[in-house]
Amino acid sequence: MWRLLILWSTLIYGAYGMNQETPTINPQFSKLTSHIAVKEILDYKVYEASVPLIYDSKWSKSEDIQINNPCQKENQWCKAAEQLQQFHKIIEADFININNDLQDKTEEINSIRHRQRRSVMATFLGYCCGVASKEETQDLYVGETKLAYNLQSLYNTLDTDHSQLSKVATSVETMTDQANHFLKMTKETIADTINKTENINQNEKIMFSMVMKNTIGIFQSIEAQRKSRIIDICKENKIPHIVVPLETLRSDLTELDEKISREGYTLSLKTEDITAYYSAEIATCMFSPSKIAIKIQIPIIKKNKKYSISKLIPIPFAWKDVTCIAQQEKEELWISSEYNTQVSKINTEDCKKGLCFMRRVRTQIPSEATCINLIIKRKNHKLMELCQMKCYHTTKTTVTQIKEDHLIITHPSNDTEILCSENKKIITENITYGALEVWLPCNCQIWDKKTIIVENTFPCDSRVTDYLNISHIIPQQWTKWATMPKTKVRKHNELHI
Repeated sequence: MWRLLILWSTLIYGAYGMNQETPTINPQFSKLTSHIAVKEILDYKVYEASVPLIYDSKWSKSEDIQINNPCQKENQWCKAAEQLQQFHKIIEADFININNDLQDKTEEINSIRHRQRRSVMATFLGYCCGVASKEETQDLYVGETKLAYNLQSLYNTLDTDHSQLSKVATSVETMTDQANHFLKMTKETIADTINKTENINQNEKIMFSMVMKNTIGIFQSIEAQRKSRIIDICKENKIPHIVVPLETLRSDLTELDEKISREGYTLSLKTEDITAYYSAEIATCMFSPSKIAIKIQIPIIKKNKKYSISKLIPIPFAWKDVTCIAQQEKEELWISSEYNTQVSKINTEDCKKGLCFMRRVRTQIPSEATCINLIIKRKNHKLMELCQMKCYHTTKTTVTQIKEDHLIITHPSNDTEILCSENKKIITENITYGALEVWLPCNCQIWDKKTIIVENTFPCDSRVTDYLNISHIIPQQWTKWATMPKTKVRKHNELHI
């Protein structure tokens, strides 16, 4: 009788407009669903291996000029020279403060690195195809000799096949060369002006020299700030765009993609989305007083493989005075391929900032994977047999959020209210079987026993859901039962269905 009622009852009572004057809601059975919601995660990219690109660059060099002001007279030259000297003291103090800040940052990073000796990316490399399997850059700030040694060690640890791939990148010296060239030209211009200007006196020479000194001081402060910014980016394991410009990386990635294509691989993050590389945590930095080295782990994947990552959210359902939920009670990430009928669970430590590592050994629990495969592939047969649920004696109202505006309410009380602006709707029927599926506009609240259990949002974006829609749902596998199986309550107030 119940099954006939479900099949007959296909009208969804929802889609209530905001101006609807109906004060109460009395839903009927209207929708069959899975006991686990599948939410595809579009922001994650899958990779199976990584290839390192290595960049090194010199810091800009600036020579200080020692100038004494011998001017003792009270004339315009002496006054101007004194003002320039005071200006230089301000620049010098600022430079010292920035350098002190740099020292604090490097000490902080070294402390963190020693506490956490291996980064997540380094762990991933251990599973990858012979590409660098060591963490070569433990300390961010090292001496010149150690930096050179570590760079050479990095290249030496690369597998022979992949060492050719990693030689795509060259030293990034353009910005440094331009800066040093600017300083050289400035000094030469001032010196040339001093030498060629006729009748120039000692005061004027001092003036020119102090202008040069302040120019170098300003440049030093700018370089120190640039260095500070690079350290901040490196602390987050991201690519410092100041050292590796966008066009340089794009060019190197294009060349790398051509090389790995011959091995049957391609880039996980396409060059068309070059900014994704700068937001991903795939870089390790190391620098000395005169040089910086950056190792970027480029995620790659086999050609013609399309993976999709789904978040599986168990939905609790009511059956009289008990609540039933899937065996896996917590949200999990699973990965599936359109060319493979199997699905695999993803370890949470393998996903970081939009990148998920696909291990060679796939994590599968046979019975659990078979059930998840049926749900992800939307195959409803054998759900009852393969997808078990467990039940607890509780009628506590719970709200499960699937999306921002998509909610499941289990065991709503008789006085549950949905308040949208000035309109109030009361759910009058006691839902003792299944749950309520609610598509909730951003200007609506849900109250239960005079307590807000779902807040409205601000600012309100009505493009998501602009009307209230409610359905009474039950899990698909229950449709084969005429009555609840007479299963005894096991220990911990738990039932197995």
